[in-house]
Amino acid sequence: MHVMSISDPLDVVRAFYHALNQADLEAVTALYHPDCIVEYVFTGDGTVYEGREAVRRQWAAELARFA
Repeated sequence: MHVMSISDPLDVVRAFYHALNQADLEAVTALYHPDCIVEYVFTGDGTVYEGREAVRRQWAAELARFA
């Protein structure tokens, strides 16, 4: 897994959108805490996802949907 050092909070946002625009699933996933709780992130989906792996699976489906 790619680990990065970020000092400016906006760098997290920049890294997220850069990874998303590159469809880089591993980089997007690396930005989430292992025990994260995510809701209302994915298109038309109000499901609550718990944990990095659950979020990773959903991002994989989302990226494939718009590829």
